[in-house]
Amino acid sequence: MAFKNNLLLITSPEDFADEHVLIERMFEQGLSRLHVRKPGRSKRDLDYWLLGLGYDYRERCVLHSDLGTALDLEVGGVHTKPLLPTDSILLQKPESFSYSCSCHSLKELNELPSYIDYAFLSPIYDSISKVDYKSAFSIDELKSFFSGVAEKKSIPVYALGGVDKDNLEELEQIGFAGAALLGGIWHYADPLQAWVEIIRSK
Repeated sequence: MAFKNNLLLITSPEDFADEHVLIERMFEQGLSRLHVRKPGRSKRDLDYWLLGLGYDYRERCVLHSDLGTALDLEVGGVHTKPLLPTDSILLQKPESFSYSCSCHSLKELNELPSYIDYAFLSPIYDSISKVDYKSAFSIDELKSFFSGVAEKKSIPVYALGGVDKDNLEELEQIGFAGAALLGGIWHYADPLQAWVEIIRSK
């Protein structure tokens, strides 16, 4: 699948007016997967937030929470810390349900269990949304890593941190499977237009 078909969106950690309307329009404009990250929310609060979206979109949402909560809320996946492969709750995971996690070093990527469907690696560039969250990798280091795993069966890695429309081509050339956008969408005055410009540039 082409790199630009593997672009994910992470919600703003804070709620704002018309958030659900904008997100639904982004789904209509080609968004395939939304990572719902609302720090500090209870299970009930997350369920209430999800109810703001059309029910058909729930299965395209990945919840940044624990696996049990994600399964109970019937979303399409969970983004959390890896569990031991022997943890019994993993047996409750439907085949179509994705399990993803975040890594902050190449060593972490190499140590991921095989049941992980994909992983975020960050920060690739200086963060747009977090002050003083600087790039942790050199471009040459990343290219060397991906060229080394190119011939092996590996977990898809998505770039996170400072991702916007101006560096997507470089990220593809480095070897990332896709990218996750946050500040590169929500920090624009018109987030929907920012998303549409990315989709139209495919």
